[in-house]
Amino acid sequence: MAFAERAPEGSLQLTFQSDLEAPKELTIEFETQAAGPEMTLETPTVELEETATAVRELGSDGTTEGILENGSRWWRESGEEELEGGKLCRWTLVRGASADGSVEWEEKWWETSDAFNYRELGAVKSGRDAQGNVWQESWREQMTHDAKSGFSNASKHISREANKWGKQADGAEWHEVWDENYWGDGRVKRTCTKKGAIADGTNPDDGHGNRWTHKWGEEWDGHGGCVKWTDSFADRDQSEDGGSGRAWGERWEERWGAFAHNGSAGNRSGSTWNDRDGYKFEKTWGEEHWHDGRVHKWGSTTDGSDGWDTWQDSEGWWERSPSFGWDEAVSHSPQLLSVPLRSRAADGTATTAGKKSIGRAPGRAIKPPPGSKLHNPNQ
Repeated sequence: MAFAERAPEGSLQLTFQSDLEAPKELTIEFETQAAGPEMTLETPTVELEETATAVRELGSDGTTEGILENGSRWWRESGEEELEGGKLCRWTLVRGASADGSVEWEEKWWETSDAFNYRELGAVKSGRDAQGNVWQESWREQMTHDAKSGFSNASKHISREANKWGKQADGAEWHEVWDENYWGDGRVKRTCTKKGAIADGTNPDDGHGNRWTHKWGEEWDGHGGCVKWTDSFADRDQSEDGGSGRAWGERWEERWGAFAHNGSAGNRSGSTWNDRDGYKFEKTWGEEHWHDGRVHKWGSTTDGSDGWDTWQDSEGWWERSPSFGWDEAVSHSPQLLSVPLRSRAADGTATTAGKKSIGRAPGRAIKPPPGSKLHNPNQ
């Protein structure tokens, strides 16, 4: 089973400190029998988060490594990197390890801009422990305004994405991906995928699966048209009665305005299904809403136990604008908007990409903006 459709953030190629050096006073062990705190996927340990938070506040005086009161050792570096298109990335990286070497973690955060209208904020957090548990989460947000289109509202764009992944040594795993896009002319597009799996060899509670997936998405055209959908499914290795495994799921979709099919005002459709021993039972239904108020409804089951095909009158109401659009995206991005644009003089000299290590922390740390679950990896 291909568990993750999209791999966790890997563009930064982070390397743990133990891969770079293993000081004599810090023994790094990554074996199942090694001592270390018991980890969970949701929150590694309170101590780990407190340590990471402390390190974010260190190094502004130029210090590049040290030891905290709890014995955890930390390393810190920062630098600038020339990117294509005249963009300059300013980044900070911290690495840490618990006193006994059983837990390692990294955080890297950055801000990027060019001399005109490109701004970006982002961060990646990774960690692993001696029991074989690993985790990684990242977030990124960007704002652009395409000058080639004459700075129209349609060229204003804010994008946000987050990727959270964790896996335990016993096989339990989860993965969550968010992607959001907002345009100044009212267009909106959002998607989310959540996946999970329980520990290998575990028998789930009745009605639950060994593995499950939930997807949803929505898109708005800025003129009253929208499409929304969900797709959820799960499977278990052994059925509730102790027999062979089964799989089941549910889908749902609605389309209105310009997204509707066949020239209608709107469409709704959905299905539920259950698959066991090569036999799949499915129930499907649909609605077609017309501009004169008529509605065509139909449905059926694969075994012929139910079915309908009717017409009736209805007003056919639907939402014509998203609850969270361009104005809200702007108001929730104060930190992104505060990223300074690169000076045009500096941009004019940036002809090739390359990395310049500063080895000193910048004056302010870049953190996810407040009030947004998408950009707060700890929620």
